[in-house]
Amino acid sequence: MKSERPWFVYTAVGLLAVMAAAALWPVPVLRDALAVVAGLAVVGVVLNLAHAHTNRRYDLSALRKVHERAELDEIELREPAEYDSVQCVCGETYASTLPVCPRCRRSQF
Repeated sequence: MKSERPWFVYTAVGLLAVMAAAALWPVPVLRDALAVVAGLAVVGVVLNLAHAHTNRRYDLSALRKVHERAELDEIELREPAEYDSVQCVCGETYASTLPVCPRCRRSQF
């Protein structure tokens, strides 16, 4: 199972190792082994956070879409009914009273 935040696992292991080392203080071998495990967990947390920080890239296409949407919201477009004629993307110019292009049948909206 892959966690979204693997540093959380290392932190939990490190905290459990520190608590177990404190509980086993009179036994030097176990205490030292758990201290090493806690130290390795700290190193794992630091490495995972550094790796996550360097690999986070912004999706520039999403940012571009947001800016384009904001620019389009700022532009005041007149309704097609205010014009005498409308030019379709196919190149046909037709009266604005028609709901669709007579050539390609696309709507003017």
